[in-house]
Amino acid sequence: MEENNRQEETYKDIRIIYHVKENGIAVYVYRKNARRPSVSFFKTGEVESAARKYIDYVKGQADARYQRKTDRIERNRKAREQFVNPYTVDQIVYDSWGYDQTNIDWYQIVKIGPRSVTLRPIAGQIVEATGSMSGQTIPDPDHFTGDPITKTIQVYMGSDDNIHHYIPSKHGSIGVWKEGEKMYCSWYA
Repeated sequence: MEENNRQEETYKDIRIIYHVKENGIAVYVYRKNARRPSVSFFKTGEVESAARKYIDYVKGQADARYQRKTDRIERNRKAREQFVNPYTVDQIVYDSWGYDQTNIDWYQIVKIGPRSVTLRPIAGQIVEATGSMSGQTIPDPDHFTGDPITKTIQVYMGSDDNIHHYIPSKHGSIGVWKEGEKMYCSWYA
């Protein structure tokens, strides 16, 4: 066995370095964007066949990851094709967000497209105080407070084989308000 005999191979999303050393074979496996490799060492005696079996195993794992990714991409493509925009003009939606306080940003849908919605920020009203700096808020439809914002609806096929969708926001995703629902909010002075 030669000292410092090294072979390198790229396979799908991994890089494999097969390094023959005096006392065995080291196999280094780098997954995409990994800083450190997964390292396996095979001592003299178990060397060649065990190292090859390990490399075949690693390649099989890469094949499985690749197949899952390909399947997910295809499922999401089909979901986007089958998606029918469920939102309607004048529907009220909200973004609930905050750390140590709960902010509610209200929006009214002013336009819909096949996979998009155009929102306009609207005012909210505190209708019930629940504490010194907290309460229940409801939207004030048609009381616009800002310019229109167009959002692309994100669509994907869930593991339950159902089409799922959401409107992304700066803080997560936007929810649909149900008529009469009061939303909790809190603030600091």
